[in-house]
Parts: sequence; structure tokens; C-alpha cells
Amino acid sequence: MDWDIKRTSPVCHDLSGTYERNEDWRAWIYMGSDAHIDNPHSRLDLKKRHLNEAVKRGAPICEFGDTLDLMQGKSDKRADKALLRDELRRTDYLNGVVEFAYDFFEPYKENLVYIGKGNHETMATKRYEFDPLSALTW
Repeated sequence: MDWDIKRTSPVCHDLSGTYERNEDWRAWIYMGSDAHIDNPHSRLDLKKRHLNEAVKRGAPICEFGDTLDLMQGKSDKRADKALLRDELRRTDYLNGVVEFAYDFFEPYKENLVYIGKGNHETMATKRYEFDPLSALTW
């Protein structure tokens, strides 16, 4: 199924698609939020299981915010370097998070139709003048 998403206002989007309807037709849409995938406590195994199911069903994938945690930067009061994934123990932490997220979502890119900003992403943009989701989607 081909999906299209259009912004209809600053806070609304329209998701549409074409399909063949029959008597047992169903529309599957994966909707997720608050995964914080770069946090070591994130259940990436469960997230991947759900994303794989979405791909299997041809479902569009929508992430509604706080997909990233972004709390271990050096100017974040909540930072605790002990809470870093091994692959993020590097001097360019924010770039590392974007690369980690890209690698994580790459197998699902054909189904990923929306990724929205939560307070963690907007705080990173405000604090570091760097938009991690723009970097990720670019």
C-alpha cells in the first residue's frame, strides 16, 4: 500500500493511502511514542518485534515523539554517563545518537511515514542548536 502524509496545520497531519477493500479488509497502522531508543533500558527487542510485524502487515509506521532520549549530553543536568549504550560512548554524542537511530530504523524506512518531535527532541534542539530528527530523516 502506498501511503502519503501531508501537514494540514502546525499540529495536524493527514495520512492517506490506497487499498483494495474486500469483506475482511483491515487497515494496520503502527503508532509508537516514548521509545527513547538510545537509553540502555529501552526494550529494543520488543520495539523491533512490533516494527517487524508492521512491515509484515504493510503498515505505515508513525512515531509520535520522544523516539530519542538525548539526555546524556554534557550540558544536560540529568546526564549520567553510566547510562550510555556502549556504542554512544564517544566524543560526538549527538551524532552518535543520530547514527544509532538511523541504523535502528533503516530496515523499516519503507514503512516509516512520520516521526514527530517530543519534549526530548525539542529540548535537544533548544539546548544544543541541533535538530536530531532533521539529521536523522535527512
